[in-house]
Amino acid sequence: MAAVFELINPADFSPGPIGQIFIKLKQWLAQHPEWEINRFVKTLPEELISAVDSAYLADLKQLGSDEEALKSEINKVITDLTKSAAKAKLTQLSEALKAAISQKDKAKQKTLENELVETSRLLGYNHD
Repeated sequence: MAAVFELINPADFSPGPIGQIFIKLKQWLAQHPEWEINRFVKTLPEELISAVDSAYLADLKQLGSDEEALKSEINKVITDLTKSAAKAKLTQLSEALKAAISQKDKAKQKTLENELVETSRLLGYNHD
């Protein structure tokens, strides 16, 4: 199971419930050989339980014995999370760019445009 967690960098998660859940999950799995979502959720603080509920975490018990399948599932989830984070950042950057344009702040506008290009590349958009 440790090899699976090497695929994930906690810094990839923005501060908030998802990152906290990841850390708790890593700690929990280090102490429990079998994955049981209901037992895991009972160990979480109330504010994280709703995030787990809304995230639709599947019971990965059947994947627990198949490390390659588990790695594949984790890679898929990481890809989805990365795309979601990139989309949220694009929205934030777009709003900041609108403000920079309305304030006629050319330096900030240029910086934000560059960030928009780099962030959109995370989503597979090609700007070459």
